[in-house]
Amino acid sequence: MKRILMLTLALLLVAGLAVNCSDRGSSAMSSDVAAELANLPSDVRGVAYMNMDKLRSSPMFSSIKDSMEKRLDDASDYQEMFEETGLDVRADVNELLVAFTNPDGDIEKSGLVIAKGSYDPERIMNFVKKKDTENRLGSESYKEHTLYIPTNDDNRFCFADRHRIVAGDKELVKAWLDNFSDESTTFKNTALNSAIADLRFKDTFWAVLDAASMMDEMMAQMSDEAMDRMPAIKSIQEVLMSMDVSKNLKVDGRGHFDNSDNALLFHDALKGMMAMVKLSMGSDRDAMDVINKIDVQQNESDVKFFMEMTRADLDKLMEKRRQGVAAIDY
Repeated sequence: MKRILMLTLALLLVAGLAVNCSDRGSSAMSSDVAAELANLPSDVRGVAYMNMDKLRSSPMFSSIKDSMEKRLDDASDYQEMFEETGLDVRADVNELLVAFTNPDGDIEKSGLVIAKGSYDPERIMNFVKKKDTENRLGSESYKEHTLYIPTNDDNRFCFADRHRIVAGDKELVKAWLDNFSDESTTFKNTALNSAIADLRFKDTFWAVLDAASMMDEMMAQMSDEAMDRMPAIKSIQEVLMSMDVSKNLKVDGRGHFDNSDNALLFHDALKGMMAMVKLSMGSDRDAMDVINKIDVQQNESDVKFFMEMTRADLDKLMEKRRQGVAAIDY
């Protein structure tokens, strides 16, 4: 849970600041995703969506997919799970919706994950109970649902039906089930709804974050070096990020700051970091051309970012990373 949430935050803060230009394309949200948003509790502070089918089928991520599949094929535990449950996460998990709040500044205890796909709850739970030799897994009833309690009593997971697993903070899980049972049709968080409407690409991967309410926890996850490079990051109020992988990789979004001065400070720090990356590439003109495709602009209290890269561009950057060049460690 924590790794998923922190990955989402990292993507938002590092990549999720984008330029809105009319010639860069767009994609709409499906009615099914809009319906899933309506089940979220109204007090969440951030939401991320991933269409796993589209990501898996994209040529942009074929090398990652091949590597993951090889590891899973070689894992005896995974093969045992597949044989006994019929669950293959490489094909059976189609969409992920991640949401989080910030009670007491503890992100690990405030997350919610909804995994849509095809499941056989009976076979899966029989396998889980078989592996639970120390009887650590508990359960409780909530309305018509069974909530399973792992070793951390603050969390729960549940099969809402044969197509949805919901997991996370127990109160968020129960609030989600309330909305699911009531067949809610509208996501009741006005601020995040407005941010989602502003996203450019809504069908593959996107994330929105009410950063002002979560900044203390996010700053605690960042190194002192990163804070020194970007001191204005503490004043960020809202972050939007969306991604398209239909042909090339496009990343688009916006970061909204509390005032234009802090937006300018962040913009200048980001441009300075990009300049350092280019300097570290020496005479490799191809790699520098890839970095030059990243467009960062400031407009009043907003910092905007747009990036479009081909598979060859990504391969070039990955090659540089393997060589230990231009790596920025947060």
